[in-house]
Amino acid sequence: MCSRNSNFPITFHCIECGEIWGDGRDIKSYGLCIECFAKWAVTKKSCFGRDFIIENSQNCSLHKYCGEFYGFKQDLSRRL
Repeated sequence: MCSRNSNFPITFHCIECGEIWGDGRDIKSYGLCIECFAKWAVTKKSCFGRDFIIENSQNCSLHKYCGEFYGFKQDLSRRL
């Protein structure tokens, strides 16, 4: 049986801006940071991340990610 080990932190690198996030071993894993993903998503859906509205979920393929980004931004603003 394969189990995920949550004690295996990894550092990631953004392919767009070069930002490094995560905590742990750097295995040169690349992807888009949350800010660069949001910049891309706005080109597809102009409302992305501004106001998360549950009613639009059935018509929007980015709804799940919009909610995650909106929640991330809300949490970040509460910490500052």
